Amino acid sequence: MVRQSRLLFCLLCAVFLFGCGGSSSADISSPDLVELNNATPSNTGNALPELRGLLSNRVLAQEQTVFVFDIHDADDDAVSVSLTSPPDWLTYQVSNDTLTVTVNPDFFDIGNYRIDTLLSDGKNDRAYVIEFAVDDNPARYGFIRITESGLIGTHRFQSRDVLHLYESGKGLFVDIFKNEFQVRWNLIALGRLQSSSTM
Repeated sequence: MVRQSRLLFCLLCAVFLFGCGGSSSADISSPDLVELNNATPSNTGNALPELRGLLSNRVLAQEQTVFVFDIHDADDDAVSVSLTSPPDWLTYQVSNDTLTVTVNPDFFDIGNYRIDTLLSDGKNDRAYVIEFAVDDNPARYGFIRITESGLIGTHRFQSRDVLHLYESGKGLFVDIFKNEFQVRWNLIALGRLQSSSTM
C-alpha cells in the first residue's frame, strides 16, 4: 500500500514537471510572439524638427515687419517648411535653417490670423501655428484723393443698403427694404462726396 502511494506520488510529480517543461518550451520556441512584443516603429529614435521663435505676434497696418525663426533638427536632417494658405500680405522663405516671414498688412487686413505651419524632416512631421494680430495704425492715416471716375459704380454698405452712382451727378439709393431714391451727387473740396435726394 505504501509502495503504491509512493508510486502514485512520483507519477503525479512526473506529470507536473512534464507540464511545466512543456509550457517553458512553448514560450522559448515562439520567435514570432517575441518579435511582436518587441516591435518598434521604423522611425524610433528620429528627433522631431523644431521651430524656435515667437509664435504669437502683434503688427501694425501699413507697417512692414520681418520675423526670423530658427529651424532645428537634432539629427541634422534637411527640414522643409510649408505655410498653409498664408494671406497675400505675408511672404516667407527658408534658407540655412532659418524661416524668414515678412508681413506688410493694410488697413483692410486688421484682425487676427492663425497660420498653420508644417515642418518635415522626411521621416516625421511637426505642426505649429504662427499667430498674427494686425492692429490699427493711426500714425499712417492720410488723405485719399477721390476722383469722379473712381466713384462711378455700385457701392454696398454693411447695412446692406446700396448706392449706385452714375455719370453727370445722378444716382440711385436702394435701402435694405428695397425702397429706391433718386439722388444727385458731386465732389466738393478735399474730395468729399456730397449728395442730396431728389425724392
